[in-house]
Amino acid sequence: MKQLIKTDYMFKGDIEEGITQDKFILVENGTIREIIDNSGVIPEADEIIDARGLKVFPGFIDLHVHLSATAGSNLAQSIVEKNEYSALRALHYAKKSLNAGFTTLRDLGSNGYQIIALKEAIRDKWVKGPRILAAGRPLTETGGHGDSPFSNGRVIDGPVEATKAVREQIKAGADVIKIHVSGGGTSPHDNPLEPQLNKDEIDAIVKEAHSKFRKVAAHAQSNAGIRNAAASRVDTIEHALFLDDITCNVIRNNNLIIVPTMVSPIMTSLKGKDAGVPEWAIRKASEAVEPHSKSVKMAKKNGLKIGFGTDAGTPFNFHGNNGKEFEILVGSGDLTPLEAIYAATGIASEALGPSYKVGKILPGFNADMVFVEGDPIDDIVVLTKPSNIKRVLLGGIDVDIK
Repeated sequence: MKQLIKTDYMFKGDIEEGITQDKFILVENGTIREIIDNSGVIPEADEIIDARGLKVFPGFIDLHVHLSATAGSNLAQSIVEKNEYSALRALHYAKKSLNAGFTTLRDLGSNGYQIIALKEAIRDKWVKGPRILAAGRPLTETGGHGDSPFSNGRVIDGPVEATKAVREQIKAGADVIKIHVSGGGTSPHDNPLEPQLNKDEIDAIVKEAHSKFRKVAAHAQSNAGIRNAAASRVDTIEHALFLDDITCNVIRNNNLIIVPTMVSPIMTSLKGKDAGVPEWAIRKASEAVEPHSKSVKMAKKNGLKIGFGTDAGTPFNFHGNNGKEFEILVGSGDLTPLEAIYAATGIASEALGPSYKVGKILPGFNADMVFVEGDPIDDIVVLTKPSNIKRVLLGGIDVDIK
């Protein structure tokens, strides 16, 4: 099937090229075949999509979600909830994000392998949903961020266990390996300022994952943890709360990407107290907001690559409201609107790797596109409202917008 999309405003996912106008996008069997100037010969097509008057972007990518998490205030829910039940609910959450324009989601950790199962069911067309990359169980040290009453990470101590744990996740079907190299906000007994996993353990994880063509995403809030992960050449630094110029240099020199997830601590600190979120979680979130803003500004100043992620599923950080991160990256991180969108398209595409042809409107890429009413380059708040997403294509197929 051939589709021809008429557009007078398009962002291809390349920030240097910026916005292009008056183009035709030729799609064949779900793949972009050609970008055509409207002054040339127009090919025949089975379907004509007139997107003139709307802003056309590549399908957005959220590099950090937790589809098995509810975004509720009860952190203990995962203790008693069956993984099979959370898998069914995760499909609902995934569809909400898809309707908001996020055609690709990277799920960075669940209590079991339910999101891997969901990913496979979508891939095999048993259910409809966005493209998902799943990590399976995150790797953590004894007593670490993923070893708490509220999580069931794969506990490792030592390089041998680290290597085995990577192999277990890959055996289960993991597309990416998630590790915890610092304390975090939703674990009661650690400190976000402390490093976790030693350098030998991180090195073993990265070596094994890369040998199997898997990237490594590191939950890293403490400066020491960030620096350890960056020196070991993980692929993405998640959260990156406490950066300094020296650590920024290590990240830049190793060509790594940071994924700030700024919306997460903001929502917990704003909404948590009246909803029964534990005091220690509210305190950690509140203490993170200002350093987070400073770190993203520092990252931009130091020329780091900034990818888009939300940590959706954390308290009051709802699936389907992923676009809120755009506004915060601009308002608190000093990114321009185009830079924030680039974080969710071109940079996020790079974070996933070249085998995933998403995040760009270019020949050879999947025909994932978002049609937006309003101009987010003029007002980024446009992307915080799912009602402004008028049409979504996933591999050239229309997604129901409800």
